Order: sequence, then C-alpha cells, then structure tokens
Amino acid sequence: MPRALSKVYFSPVTPENKAEFTKLFDALTSDEPVEAHKTLTVWGRQIDVPVSNSNVARFSFPELCGRALSAADYLEITKTFETVFLTDVPLLTLNQKDQARRFILFIDAAYEAKVSPILPSF
Repeated sequence: MPRALSKVYFSPVTPENKAEFTKLFDALTSDEPVEAHKTLTVWGRQIDVPVSNSNVARFSFPELCGRALSAADYLEITKTFETVFLTDVPLLTLNQKDQARRFILFIDAAYEAKVSPILPSF
C-alpha cells in the first residue's frame, strides 16, 4: 500500500527537490508500467498525456497550460487520474495571463475531483 503523500509542493526548485519529485513519481507508478502519449478524447478532440499509467499522469507546464485546453479538458484529466505531476512551472507574470488562467482552471478541476496535483513551486 503506498504511503500517504506527505509533500505535494517542492520548493525551492533544487536538484535535491527535483530528485525527490522524480522519486515520488517512480514510487507512485511502481506497481504498473507507465506509457508515453496516452490519448484522452473530449468532445471529439484529442488530449495528449505525455507520461501516465492508469492512476498517475505527468505533464510539463507548457503541455498542460501552454496550449489551448478548456475546463472540460482539465475535468477529463482529473476524472481519469488520481494524481497529476506538473513539471517546469514558471514564475508567472502579467505577460502570461492565458497560462495563469489555464493553471487556475486545472487547480480548480483537481480540487473538485479530489486529485492530488504535485508540482515544484517557487
């Protein structure tokens, strides 16, 4: 039985925290192999999930928030996976309003679905 998540934000982004982040992903996916580029379908559109197994997914921030995804897409992701790892989260500025809005949509969808988002933070 996997241990309860004790840490979901890794701050600051250091080599040690990156290693711990990877170690946690490996631990949560150790019982089932991961696959690359799983596809979810939402309203006839395809969402690429870069790395996942049946319960855990991993996206980079540009893959999850840097492309045109909607609330429905985030709801499908959080309905499909119990835990979502998010890498490469930047310090957002006013020049990244679209990415910030998508990030908020994702966090809201994760909260509603009781999904654990795990990410590095500043």
